[in-house]
Amino acid sequence: SKMFDTIEPPSLNAIKSGENSVTLTFNAQKHLKYRLYREMEDEKIMIKEISNKNETVSIIDSNIIKETLYNYYLVVEYLNDDIRDIKQTSNIVKIYIYHNPLK
Repeated sequence: SKMFDTIEPPSLNAIKSGENSVTLTFNAQKHLKYRLYREMEDEKIMIKEISNKNETVSIIDSNIIKETLYNYYLVVEYLNDDIRDIKQTSNIVKIYIYHNPLK
């Protein structure tokens, strides 16, 4: 069906939620699988996989090292195996927490 030709790119948002943590949010839709990735200088890890939710999802990454640039993004695909080859990537969110020596 036409409905399955494309996936709307999700919008990923981030806010600093603590001294060393970031909260990432996005609106998930049913029938889709979301993988949240974090990239830094020479490493890429999948933080979480979310499937078949129809709600705003919040994921906390509490392992932030200061003065390190992190790139977060989502990769989205259909849960249905027949149309698995359609993938979509969200915007990239860059996070950098400065070291504040005065605190």
